[in-house]
Amino acid sequence: MTDLLGPRSSALQHLRRLSGRRRARLDAGQFVIDGPTLVVEAIEAGVDVAEVYAEPGAPADAIAAARAAGVPVRDVEAGALAKVTSPVTPQPLAALAALPAPPQRSVLRGLVLVLVGVADPGNAGTLLRVAEATGASAVVSCADAVDLWNPKCVRASAGALFRVPVLAVGDATEALSRLRGAGMTVLATTLDDAVGLDDVDLSGDVAVLLGNEAHGLPGTVVDAADVAVRIPMAGRVESLNVAMTGTVVAFEAARQRRAAAP
Repeated sequence: MTDLLGPRSSALQHLRRLSGRRRARLDAGQFVIDGPTLVVEAIEAGVDVAEVYAEPGAPADAIAAARAAGVPVRDVEAGALAKVTSPVTPQPLAALAALPAPPQRSVLRGLVLVLVGVADPGNAGTLLRVAEATGASAVVSCADAVDLWNPKCVRASAGALFRVPVLAVGDATEALSRLRGAGMTVLATTLDDAVGLDDVDLSGDVAVLLGNEAHGLPGTVVDAADVAVRIPMAGRVESLNVAMTGTVVAFEAARQRRAAAP
């Protein structure tokens, strides 16, 4: 009978460290994928999955997909994964995967979403989904934003993180420099006096800066952008959630691009 890995095993303790600490993920060059659906999506997207960990009763099709891809599958005790990963709803399958290398070609073209201080992993994951849904060429993540390889963000991205190129940069100043070097127009989303979204041309190479949930973009970043843009709103609503703001702007960009296409 195959020995089952318990939560105190070195392999699962490694998963626990990766699940909990950004520094551990960076040092190891690895991250954790929770759940059979995401594990299969990662394999299909070409993510370098090192190992899969399966509890009794884990979906057979997910295990078969891993084995078909040549990924080792290790059996673990029932309930062990919930003790070393951090899902709200415990999953019977998890995987250890390598962090992808930076994109080898320029991805700064078309529509790019830039996360400046976005702190909530759910919002960041949603913005990754929006990026994929609107055909964005990349998501740029500044160092002050949440780690996109945080397990909560990986789950919230619903697989988009495996398919949308991600470029990690230092601060917003470095992001602006790289975006401008690629010839992109930089838009800052803001609530202050700004051009209404309806009056902005989003059909070219445009990078959209999205700021912190509580504080928005720093004033210095807004001032450094090419265009400050606001979303026209009726009623007494003062602002939208950053994920919703990114959604509205990105889908308007996608609409303009479709309209401008031959």
